[in-house]
Amino acid sequence: MIFEIENKTIHASDAGQGIDPKKQTIVFLHGSGLSHIVWSLTEQFFSNKNFNVLSIDLPGHGNSDGPCLDTIEKIADWLESVFKKLQLKNLILVGHSQGCLVTVECTARYPDKIKTLSLMGGAGAIPMNKELLSLAENNDP
Repeated sequence: MIFEIENKTIHASDAGQGIDPKKQTIVFLHGSGLSHIVWSLTEQFFSNKNFNVLSIDLPGHGNSDGPCLDTIEKIADWLESVFKKLQLKNLILVGHSQGCLVTVECTARYPDKIKTLSLMGGAGAIPMNKELLSLAENNDP
């Protein structure tokens, strides 16, 4: 799935199923320097269990236009703009690493949109390797 937010092309994988408003939607958020690819098998599993799935490439990651957003708060607000654009609500959010911080912040800011939250491999503060940050900022796979 390809769409635009703030004149930037955004890529998200929906397991080739689209979004059915009658189904619950699980949104998967990757960690820093990663992309939607990390969720491929997870998407297939939950798609086969009758969920909508959506793995979003954050700005400057994977196939989404940059630049990378530089704070968790900015990413959470950007994610809300994705939810509005795609008319998503009552969401199940799943975050990995930096995605955990984003999903927690998003849930705090927009609780009316979120049904449940799952965190994988996260921490309250995540120190970032400078080389990994540089790769992410430069969209270098």
